[in-house]
Amino acid sequence: AALSAISDAAVSNKITVNGRTETTGLVASAALYSAAKAKVDDAEDKVTSDSAVYKERLTKQYAASDAKIAAYKATQTQLQNQIDQWNKSGS
Repeated sequence: AALSAISDAAVSNKITVNGRTETTGLVASAALYSAAKAKVDDAEDKVTSDSAVYKERLTKQYAASDAKIAAYKATQTQLQNQIDQWNKSGS
């Protein structure tokens, strides 16, 4: 009986502090750790979601940059060809 009482107290014990009753022991610890785990899981989900959004944004930005660079290179090639033609005809 004494061991059972000790076991019950360790698992779930209620105390009153400043008029509030709180659960202590393993039940309270399990609830506390479950709540903390839920917060961590939520934070992890947010990081995953934010990372995906950031990756998509960067991919679009770099794709747009690549397109602009390709256009600049094409313009450079056209200008270089024109300059080469002028130099040939001017010689």
